[in-house]
Amino acid sequence: MVERWAAGAYARLRRLPELSSPKATKTRRIKAFRRLRSDADVASESRTRRLMQYNDARRRYLAGEAIMAISRATGLSPTTVRKFAYADTFPERAVRATPTSIIDPYLPLLRSRLANGCENGLQLWRECRDLGYGGSAGQIHRWLQDHRTAPSKHAPHRTDDTAPPAPRTQNPVSIPSPKQLAWLIVKAPETRSIEEANAILQISQDRDAAILIRIVRRFVDLVRRVGTKAHDAGPVFDDWLLGAKRCGLRPVETFAAGLQHDGDAVRAALETSWSSAQVEGQVNKLKLLKRSMYGRGNLELLRRRLILAP
Repeated sequence: MVERWAAGAYARLRRLPELSSPKATKTRRIKAFRRLRSDADVASESRTRRLMQYNDARRRYLAGEAIMAISRATGLSPTTVRKFAYADTFPERAVRATPTSIIDPYLPLLRSRLANGCENGLQLWRECRDLGYGGSAGQIHRWLQDHRTAPSKHAPHRTDDTAPPAPRTQNPVSIPSPKQLAWLIVKAPETRSIEEANAILQISQDRDAAILIRIVRRFVDLVRRVGTKAHDAGPVFDDWLLGAKRCGLRPVETFAAGLQHDGDAVRAALETSWSSAQVEGQVNKLKLLKRSMYGRGNLELLRRRLILAP
């Protein structure tokens, strides 16, 4: 449920203003080196194709078509259709965190020299090498390509960029993907790393995100304390259910409605130590046996062995 909501709100979350982080370092790049022109073309075509699929799925969903009907008509998986249907804006792909680079310790020098007008890649490489840089000049040249004020006079074919620019978001800072955000929200706050805690603070600037996090944390805490405070689980669950149904977030309200439909079973799971997992496990094993290598003649024998097995 949380992942479904995050996928729909992801474009909005990426536009939130960046928060200052105690772990942030000024010597890290905020994006990767420029990709090859062919890679950029493939990425642009892929985004255009996904945008068309999103517009089609969204139009069908708003017209009243069911998720499975849209899936059959478009050839997209139900999961993708559901993600597109619930997203108010086109869900851009998550920006991957920029990996560390050998030139990161020398970025202050490079930026300082660039500000002073030096745009000679070999000269910058020599100065970094004198300070201990052990990489190639190509790394410096690739960094310089994104920071030149004019095409290089010595190698124009290296810096002339006629490929269409990749679409940019208003906030270039990366945030975790919807699936990663879902796990971070469910994860116990005391076990989050500094980067994970900063990600939660980042998205908490959004009003709906703050509501979702509060509701999810209450539910997770309720489930995790089963067996320690079982006597008050039922009333606490009823109070949580009432708030979730009125929160104004559609995925949460749908999730709460499903729990209310199975309310007796949910309360029993929260208030007692009994579980049906053993029975469900045996049933699942029998289903797997039907698709196994054994024939129909041995199925009854295997069933008896399964039941008698410890």
